[in-house]
Amino acid sequence: MKKSKLSSKEFLGLAIPFMISTMTQPLLGAVDTGVAGRLENASFIAGISVGSNIFNTLYWMLGFLRVSTTAFSAQAMGKHCAEDTSIAFYRPIFIAITMGLLFLLFQTLILEGSLWLISPDEKVKIITRQYYKWVIWGAPFVLSNYVILGWLMGQRYIKSSMTMQISGNLLNAFLSILLALVFNYGIKGIAVATLLSQVVSTGLGVFFLHRSGQIKRIAWAKVFDKKAWIATMKVNENLMKRTACLLVHNNLFIVVGASFGTTLLAVNSILFQINSVTSYMFDGLANTASVYTGKAVGEKNSELLEEVSIHTRRWAWVLSGLIILIYALFQNEIFGLFTSLDSVISGLKTYGGWFYLYPLVAGMGLSTYGIFTGAGETRSVFLTTFKSLLGFLVVLAIGVPTIKNHGLWLALMTFYGLRSLLLVFRLKSLNGHIEKNNQ
Repeated sequence: MKKSKLSSKEFLGLAIPFMISTMTQPLLGAVDTGVAGRLENASFIAGISVGSNIFNTLYWMLGFLRVSTTAFSAQAMGKHCAEDTSIAFYRPIFIAITMGLLFLLFQTLILEGSLWLISPDEKVKIITRQYYKWVIWGAPFVLSNYVILGWLMGQRYIKSSMTMQISGNLLNAFLSILLALVFNYGIKGIAVATLLSQVVSTGLGVFFLHRSGQIKRIAWAKVFDKKAWIATMKVNENLMKRTACLLVHNNLFIVVGASFGTTLLAVNSILFQINSVTSYMFDGLANTASVYTGKAVGEKNSELLEEVSIHTRRWAWVLSGLIILIYALFQNEIFGLFTSLDSVISGLKTYGGWFYLYPLVAGMGLSTYGIFTGAGETRSVFLTTFKSLLGFLVVLAIGVPTIKNHGLWLALMTFYGLRSLLLVFRLKSLNGHIEKNNQ
């Protein structure tokens, strides 16, 4: 057994940059929502929310591209295998580009089907269509970004991954404000800003890939090796099923929220955006756990795996406390970033209290799932998410008819709370399974 001591300094040295870079991802939607909140009425916030939800649905289905690429890239690094390092990029990028082109081909069907399912009012539909018809062209770039970013993270190219994400999102914020508010292009300006930022982010990613010098030309027969693809897709299959559960939960949240009217849809959308930024901060911990777990599996180092588990759980609790403290101190200022509409602000104050619970119930699950993905043990990730979805549906069915929008938020907290509990319970069995395989 190889000995290893993973210090808090080393763990946080990777986790903090990952948290900074990953939390910029939902800022695309948050910035769009915030700029829309400066337009005439709540319909603009709702329209952007519905449009963002459509894209979240599309992209989350393929979120495994980033998660599994990080794991395979990290495992290749642990094995010190140049060929595996290249294959860890080529296989998922083929899927990313293919699926991006398919989204473009079926863009009208996707839009109209989504609007039929969500059923917002007609004004919201018009705004959503204006936003969607521009942003959909970024699909191949977004999915390619998932792969590039996952590969860079797995190789621990911290500065590159941070620069790639932060630069694109800062550009999006600048262009959204400039085009929508200064030049008065409204929703079209927000959409064009989002599309341009996605293209620029991809360009930066390609540059960093080339500069790394680690993406070598290899025989395509190895990239498309049947046995390797079956193993890869087995990992990705469970992540896709897990994502499907998340999509059911997220879309039901939006659909039920829309039934309460445009103002409450706008309120829920803003709170959901705040939750998303928080989730991606925990995702930074998950990415760190995935990288070190992948390294531990590649090296067959069970001691390192146990240390990763300890650090992930410890810092998840610390991060939860920090988030709650920041929210308590700056709640009004945070709401003000998203909207200046009195009716929406009032709703945010009514339902904003649920956010105090969110980091506590969701943080552990959002962080520790990275240990499972890094080890390639994705079945546990799917099963825990599926069971949590069942809990969500039960509470939704009981809570919404009795306490309306509060019931919707209670169901959301139930989902994340169950997922955290179930994943933590499975950690010991995961460690034992890895040790057994390494003997």
